[in-house]
Amino acid sequence: MAICRRSSADGCRPVSVPAQITILLTLTAKLFDTVPLAQMKQAEKAVLEAAQDIPGEVVARFETADKLSDEDRKAIIDLAAKALAAFACDAKGENPTLSRNQVESNNPDNTQ
Repeated sequence: MAICRRSSADGCRPVSVPAQITILLTLTAKLFDTVPLAQMKQAEKAVLEAAQDIPGEVVARFETADKLSDEDRKAIIDLAAKALAAFACDAKGENPTLSRNQVESNNPDNTQ
């Protein structure tokens, strides 16, 4: 089974194995839980881009290992967490790393 990414131009594009594993680990670690729905597409893109930074030796083990080691899993989750840091909101729904202009540009009708 493969994860596909929807694109209006070409229907469904396959996602690389490292990107699939990164997305799945990000979901199981509940890292997307603090991302506002309005920013989910950008957050997903950031995680997919972060997957390109998985060390080569970890990627090589995707093909040879029966399961991910704890160290590999942690390395991937850490990459994803860094990628999502700019999107995460606190319990009040606020993101201290976003400027007011960024929030307004992502919310064109100015509702919060």
